[in-house]
Amino acid sequence: MTRERTFEIQPEEQVRYRVQFTTTRGRVTKFVVQLEVEISGEWKPIVRYNTAHGRPHRDLHRLDGTVTKQRLDMSFNDALTYAIKEIKDNWREVCGKMAQRLENFYRQRNWELATEISLYLIEHPEVDIPHGAVIIPQVPGDRRFNAWAKRVALKDRPKEQPVVYFYVEELVPARSRVAQARIKVA
Repeated sequence: MTRERTFEIQPEEQVRYRVQFTTTRGRVTKFVVQLEVEISGEWKPIVRYNTAHGRPHRDLHRLDGTVTKQRLDMSFNDALTYAIKEIKDNWREVCGKMAQRLENFYRQRNWELATEISLYLIEHPEVDIPHGAVIIPQVPGDRRFNAWAKRVALKDRPKEQPVVYFYVEELVPARSRVAQARIKVA
């Protein structure tokens, strides 16, 4: 008799792990155990244990989308138990590392947006920004980044300093700024 079980556990806000497994006559025939964090309204995998490709393994996910695979040399039953125990024992540490990576990602994004906003304001002198204002980049639909950017910008701001929320509706792909060139083929 084949039986499939699926459930999720959310140990705290914005962190969950999902478990799905199939057994036949008491033996695990396939499984997925995935630890996820909610980033900008979307659930992103951090670590996934599964039996895709016929072997138990662990996938470590990074914010840049790359994945590192590690084989687990054990039975499906043992690997499923191991995966659940590893996530239970280490989710705080793993999520802490992801939080640090996310902080770095937000910093980089903030710098990139600050550069683009500066260039935009240089190219659009008609846009009126109060003198001495702190500009807070905002990305529609990314409430976590927006809250982070607001928190960082307002942390040490004097109360009398004007605040401007700059909503970046769209970024076009970067283009070359070369206005003129001369090419010589050797």
